Amino acid sequence: MNKKARIAVMIYMVYLTIYLLGNRIGIFMTGFDMISDWVYGVTHVIESYRIMMVGGLLMAGYLVFCARKTLVRMDTVILGVYMLALMLSVVANRDLGFSENFMESAKIGMVIVDFYLLARICGKKDWYYIIKRVLFWACYIWDIGCLISMGMYLFNYKGYYYFSGFNRPSRQGIMSGRLFGIFSDPNYAAFISFLLIGGILYLYHRVRPKWLRIYLLISGVIQACYIVLAVSRSTYVTIFCTLVLVFVFNAYRMKEKFISWDAIKYMVTRILAGIAILVATYFVILFAFQGLGYVITPNRDVETEFERDDVSEDNISNSRFRIWMDYLELCKDRPVTGFSARGALTYAQKLDAHSYLSNRQYNTHNMYLLVLVQTGLLGVLTMVCFFGYLLWQTILVLRKKKYTKLFLLSLFWTVTGFVFYFFNVGVFTSYRFETMLFWCALGFIGEFCYEKNGKKSIGHRAGV
Repeated sequence: MNKKARIAVMIYMVYLTIYLLGNRIGIFMTGFDMISDWVYGVTHVIESYRIMMVGGLLMAGYLVFCARKTLVRMDTVILGVYMLALMLSVVANRDLGFSENFMESAKIGMVIVDFYLLARICGKKDWYYIIKRVLFWACYIWDIGCLISMGMYLFNYKGYYYFSGFNRPSRQGIMSGRLFGIFSDPNYAAFISFLLIGGILYLYHRVRPKWLRIYLLISGVIQACYIVLAVSRSTYVTIFCTLVLVFVFNAYRMKEKFISWDAIKYMVTRILAGIAILVATYFVILFAFQGLGYVITPNRDVETEFERDDVSEDNISNSRFRIWMDYLELCKDRPVTGFSARGALTYAQKLDAHSYLSNRQYNTHNMYLLVLVQTGLLGVLTMVCFFGYLLWQTILVLRKKKYTKLFLLSLFWTVTGFVFYFFNVGVFTSYRFETMLFWCALGFIGEFCYEKNGKKSIGHRAGV
C-alpha cells in the first residue's frame, strides 16, 4: 500500500470510527443528523450515510484490485461462497421484499470485503499506522460518552431520548439499577468499552510519549468504570470466558502442554485468582460510585414508568430463550436458504400477524442463529468451514510460538466477538464499530497465519 492510499484509508477508517461510535451516543447522533441535514440541504448530494457507503464501495474496489493476485485463497474462496449464499437467498426469498433484502445483503458483503481484505493486504507498519489512529479516536469519543454517563449516575439523572430511527423513547441515565447513560444500548456500550481496553493495553506498550501513556491509563479506568455500572450480563460473560481462554493459553505457553497436572493446576489457580480480582474490582468501583451518588442524591430513585415486561428477575434471559425458539420454529419453513437479510420478520408477519415476533419485531439476539435465519443451512455450513479453517491455522501458529502482540490483540477481538454475539447481533448485519474490529481482526489473523504457516494460495498453485 503506497503512502497516499494508506492516508486515504486511514482517513476513511477514522471517519467511520467517529460516525459509527457517535451514532451510539444521543447528543452526538443528534448533532450528526443536524450537520448532515444542513450539508445535504446546501449541496443536495453530500450526506453522512452516503459518504460512508460511497467510501466503502471505493475502498472495496481498491482492495480487490490490490489483492487480485492473491485473492484466490482458501479463506477468501469460502467467504465468496458465503456471499453467493446471501445472494441466492435474496433470489429465493424475492416474495419477502427483493430490493430491501438485496441492498442489505450487499452491505453485509461490502463490510466483509472492506474490513477483511483491508487487514489482509496491509503490511504490519501500514496496519499499525491505521489501527493506532482508529483506537485513539475511538477512545476520545467513547471516553466522552462514558464520562457523561457516569455524571448522570452521580446526579441520579433519569429520562428519555428519542434517537433517530427509533420509534420509541430510549432510556437515559440510571434505570432499573443499570447505567444506560447517554448510550442507546448499555450492552453494546459496555462491550465496546471492553474491546477498547484490549486496544489500550496493546497501544500502551507501543507508544513512546509519556502523556499518551497516562491518557491511555485514564481511558482504561474510565472504560472499566462504565462496564461495572452498565450491569451488562452478556459483557460480564464475555469477560469471564475471554479470561478463561487467556489463562488456558498462558498455561500452554508456560507449560507447553494442556493435558498435565502442572498445566491444569497452573490454569485453575490463575482462573480463580482472576475471578477474585474481577469481583473485588467490581465491588470497589461500584461502591465508590454509589457512595458519591448517595452523597449527592440520598434517595436514589431508579423506578421508571418506562416498564419492560421482558426484563425481570424471573426472566433471566430477557426473553432471549423465547426469541430463539420462535426463530428456530420459523426456520423449519425455509431451512436451506433462510429468509435473506431482512425477510424473517416479514415472513413472520405474513404467517401470523399476532405472533410474538410480529408484535415485538425483535432481531435474533444471537449471531449464529442470525446466519441460519439469513442464509439457511447453506450459509451456516459455509461459515463453519471458514471459521474452522482459520481456527486450525491459528492453532498451528500458536503451537509454533510465532505470534506477535498485534496477532494476540486480533485474537482477543475475535474471541470476545464470538462470545458476546451469542447473546447479540452485529457481525452479520451492517456497518458497526465492533463489526469493523471483528472482520479486521479476522483478516489480520488470516494473513498472519498464511505467512507463518508457509501456505501457498490456490491462485499461486494454479499459476494466477
